Amino acid sequence: MKPHVKAIIAAAAQLAAVSPESLVERRFRGPSAWRRRAMFIARRCWSHIGYPQLALHFRRDHTTLVYAVQQTEAAIARGDNAEISAIGELCEALGLEGVPEGRTMGHRNLLWEIAQTERRLEQLRQELRDLEADHAQAA
Repeated sequence: MKPHVKAIIAAAAQLAAVSPESLVERRFRGPSAWRRRAMFIARRCWSHIGYPQLALHFRRDHTTLVYAVQQTEAAIARGDNAEISAIGELCEALGLEGVPEGRTMGHRNLLWEIAQTERRLEQLRQELRDLEADHAQAA
């Protein structure tokens, strides 16, 4: 089941350590990265809703929402691990398994999955190095 836009905003606000009201407040720029990520997830979950209607939830113009989605897609496509991790964290907070499909991105969802897999592979490699180091010390 898709999370409601209000739930997406609330989850992003919690991760940004601000109130949901502060996340969408025009005068408060602090959580802008989390707001952008929330806009991206909202668009992916609710791609059948037009940008103008979706942007109202964030108290923004639809062009701001379009730009936020494009910026997030570009960060994922270039393999920005910090952005990919943050998007994954937001999806996890919402109980989503990965980024929802939606009409945006197309092949870029595969890039996101590849980046996630590469990140997990690097974590496993580090665990293996740690185990090898422990084994060498014990021997």
